[in-house]
Amino acid sequence: MELGDFRHSPGNFIIFLCFTCSLFLVAASYFGLQFLSPCLSASMLYLWSRRNPNVEVSLMEIFQIRAQFLPLFIMLLVTVFGFSALDDLIGAAVGHLYYFLADVLPNIPETKGLELLESPIWLDVLCDFFEISDAVNELALREE
Repeated sequence: MELGDFRHSPGNFIIFLCFTCSLFLVAASYFGLQFLSPCLSASMLYLWSRRNPNVEVSLMEIFQIRAQFLPLFIMLLVTVFGFSALDDLIGAAVGHLYYFLADVLPNIPETKGLELLESPIWLDVLCDFFEISDAVNELALREE
């Protein structure tokens, strides 16, 4: 995601991480979660799947599904193998909240232009000062 959706806006990626991690801490205190990394990966997967719904994903060269169904498929696999899907559900819920506030809400006619999760100017200046976006672009060029 940092090379795709957030490639030219590292400040928005930092906001995404801060927003999701703060909600995970609230959820952890309520649900008694000890490890939050599955929640973070589930929220990143959910956000990527919502922003790229028509991408075909091949899992183990057996299943081929569209990206929009990938979080549900992963939750189903976790449940079938006997584990709790609570981490994935919390991650998907927080990812959905971020997706709604960042991508859907600014495009509703009544709230046109309302961007609650846009990175502040000082964070963009700080990222430019430390050349974070240049480092991400160099990494992307090396992978291509």
